[in-house]
Amino acid sequence: MGFIPFDHYDTATPATQYFPTSCPAGSSVRSCVQTLLGIWKQQRVSGVRILFAFCGGAGSTALTNCGTYNPPYSLNPTWIANVNTFFADVHAAGIQNVTITPSHAGTGGDTYAIMAPAAPPSGNRCADTTSTLRYWAAAPFGEKVCPGGSCGDGFPTGTDDNNGYNCSPKNPIFVGWQNLYNVISAMLDKATNNGLTVFELDAEQELDWLNFPVHARYIIDNAHTDTGNPDSVNSLRYYMGTAHTFDPGRVTWSTASDHATIAGTNCTDVYTDYARLLPSDEFASAIGGGVIGIPFGLSLSGGLACGGTTGGSPPMFQMPVAHTQPHIVDIHDYACVHNGSDCYASDSQAQITNESQIDFNDVVHYLALLNVQSSLFMLGETHSNSNNGSGYTCDVSPPGQSAPATAAGEMVTGYNSSSLAGHNVVFRPWFYLGGSCFSYPNNINVNLNNGGPYTPSQP
Repeated sequence: MGFIPFDHYDTATPATQYFPTSCPAGSSVRSCVQTLLGIWKQQRVSGVRILFAFCGGAGSTALTNCGTYNPPYSLNPTWIANVNTFFADVHAAGIQNVTITPSHAGTGGDTYAIMAPAAPPSGNRCADTTSTLRYWAAAPFGEKVCPGGSCGDGFPTGTDDNNGYNCSPKNPIFVGWQNLYNVISAMLDKATNNGLTVFELDAEQELDWLNFPVHARYIIDNAHTDTGNPDSVNSLRYYMGTAHTFDPGRVTWSTASDHATIAGTNCTDVYTDYARLLPSDEFASAIGGGVIGIPFGLSLSGGLACGGTTGGSPPMFQMPVAHTQPHIVDIHDYACVHNGSDCYASDSQAQITNESQIDFNDVVHYLALLNVQSSLFMLGETHSNSNNGSGYTCDVSPPGQSAPATAAGEMVTGYNSSSLAGHNVVFRPWFYLGGSCFSYPNNINVNLNNGGPYTPSQP
């Protein structure tokens, strides 16, 4: 569903304030969501994924007093009451499962400060640290500030630096881990109270441990150890499992897939897996206590990062703590041949059926390599069953730079022809309430009349 503006999940706020085209005329935020939930239930949707911000982004202010590390922070009572109302609406629609995806930074409206860089947790600051950094209140590191993008504006310090975990400065206004856990715990409470299943806790989506090793602080933080348990894996598994009786193995960090720029290209990466899944391999290594970062001597082939070694100068970064793998593998994959940034818009060039078959076969190899064959495979984002009016999907902005509108059906065909077919798999096509392309009523369908490509075989 995209970001839910929990600050204004009510019948007074016009839906157009947050959802410009996705709602019936005259809807409020809440009445629009109620309508859409009902439509999706009729199409046999079994679960929804929601994104939210901690400190004001996308109309979501879970924590008050963000901006300076000055405890105590407090849970916003209006915010959590509206979360409860939303979960009640999901339950009333007859949808059982929800996936919770927090966003720690940069959703528009989040609290941040631009300040001189603070000290890193160890050693000298990363070489690419700029004179000022943008610190988002809910993120455990800062971002470079260089308008024009000449130095990677918006990227964490330590970009392409295998020591970024250590040399990236601390965040002086970080709200603290325990405060973030308190928000998640409160949401889990409300899901329980409304009889819902938290199917997955996607603790932060599409992180990149190859180019930004500092992203490992989302797993085990070495910079803010005095703000709560810095081990997010064990902490979030505790709140999911022990505290709320959901499956603690469904705590994960989703990844994107890499795409070939030449149809059929595939190669082996440094982890002896297929390079299309290199972001997932980096995650599995990060959570499992292995090495992350840029392999020494890697080569590029058809847009993929092939080979390399863990040693060399500099070596890949050794994670300080090992955890067991999750019970879920969540990969965001819009299978196609890429033109360098997006899918080719030409169906003959995009080759979606063949590319998705390769991707799904690679997933089988990944599951076996990690010995997690019993894990659920979540296709956490993929081609929507949408048409922007010009024959392309609504999956990226601006419309017209996305995949052919037939992409969803072609991807399902590729899956059915792959060795992954028959495994425990969930497809979650992308739908973004806040986007202008997902217009009501034409582009809100997943399986219109149970005839779409994602129609399940069972109720």
